[in-house]
Amino acid sequence: MTGQPPPADFAVVLAALRRVAPLARAVARAVRTLALVALAAAAVIVAAVLAHGFPRSAAEIVLTLALVALVAAPAVVLFVFYLVLSELLELPERLRDLPRTGREHVEELRRLDRETKAGGRAGWTRVPFVLWRLLDFLRSSTWIFRPYAPVAAVLSPPLLVAVALSAVATVLLVPIALLALVVSALV
Repeated sequence: MTGQPPPADFAVVLAALRRVAPLARAVARAVRTLALVALAAAAVIVAAVLAHGFPRSAAEIVLTLALVALVAAPAVVLFVFYLVLSELLELPERLRDLPRTGREHVEELRRLDRETKAGGRAGWTRVPFVLWRLLDFLRSSTWIFRPYAPVAAVLSPPLLVAVALSAVATVLLVPIALLALVVSALV
């Protein structure tokens, strides 16, 4: 890879992302706020339930864990969507850096190859270190292998439906949390 400009499809994607970026930033902020509200409501509900005593039997423990999972699910889904939107907002910069990142990764692979073939210490003692560096390299290379993944994730119908349901659930959780807080204070 030389200092060539990115292919035309990258330019089209970058232009589209630049147009969508302000809206995506606003949506990301709103989703983050909604996720924090959902998390706070879930915490209040769980605290109100636990204020009446911790579960003692196995059935009570299972029911309490199910309640925690149920009231925390909207916050988790909204936080996941926020993270996906954040990755989407980072995409233009990552696409611009792709040629440089590719060159760095090729050099890292060459370095790993040289170390693997090099003499010196017993071969079996180097294996864990080389494997660790190789795994770290593969983890850091995910953007090269799947640069458009955030776009696909944001446009995923199941995720969008889950986000919409989580937003509605959050609107319902807030009054439930307030009611649980009042009841807990009165009892």
